Amino acid sequence: MVEGAGFGTEYLLSHGVQTDYAICADNSNFKMTWVSPGQVLLRITVYGLPGGAWATAHAKGRSTSQNAIVKMLPVIEALENWSAAYSERPGTPATRMADDVPAAEKRRRLNELLGVQERIGLERNRAWVGRETEVLVDTIVPPRSHDHDAEEAAGTTESRDAFAHLPDGIAHLAGRSREGKLVHVAGDPALVGELVRVRVEHGGPYALRGTLA
Repeated sequence: MVEGAGFGTEYLLSHGVQTDYAICADNSNFKMTWVSPGQVLLRITVYGLPGGAWATAHAKGRSTSQNAIVKMLPVIEALENWSAAYSERPGTPATRMADDVPAAEKRRRLNELLGVQERIGLERNRAWVGRETEVLVDTIVPPRSHDHDAEEAAGTTESRDAFAHLPDGIAHLAGRSREGKLVHVAGDPALVGELVRVRVEHGGPYALRGTLA
């Protein structure tokens, strides 16, 4: 099973399994923590114009504004866009199709989407600078390590550099605001599991950074 893909739950529901209760194991240590209460499945259709697709010869040199995928980004923005490379989902028609797109082209397309996403995220997050927000602290961010860099959430490395030289007893903390924003702040490690007020001093493409208010 792929964590977060929902395969187990989808299988149970599609086969008529009903439950009266569920047990959710977490590492909250009886403090407040973020959980996933469920998911919403949406189908949104965006249309492009002929010649606007990457796969057509006519698309060369043309503006990507005619591309339906790029035009979808403002919609995804409202849903807190997160773009990632395609991962195969068992049982879907795509698993039986030939892969006719070179790896380099896949990376180029993904980087184009990420570039638009980063511009949107930077603009939205910079609007938070100077404001206060309530944050549920749920993580102590460890010092820089090659073991963590490949797995950590986007925006964490930048904030780790900003908190590289903290005094004894103060840790690099992270959590989510009520608006779902990833927020980094320095504070007492005992604040994990607590709600704190943070004054935002920096807004990056993926996260906010501030000080305890």
